[in-house]
Amino acid sequence: YHPDAIMRDKYVIEDLYQSNGYLMARVKDILIDENEYGEMHLTFVIHEGEQYVISDVGATGNELLTEQQMLMN
Repeated sequence: YHPDAIMRDKYVIEDLYQSNGYLMARVKDILIDENEYGEMHLTFVIHEGEQYVISDVGATGNELLTEQQMLMN
């Protein structure tokens, strides 16, 4: 049992959710249960929030570059 590793896992889980459109996702709690054999079970309580999807990207209004040139960089 390493508290630092559990906190790292928390941030990895949040990053995974956020990278998949759940921008407000947070691990709200980490429940730790140890049984009579010394085994530990961790439960990460996650609040996902809404999933966001980018449907269109545009880059208009520049006089020096075309929209296509700006989107390529």
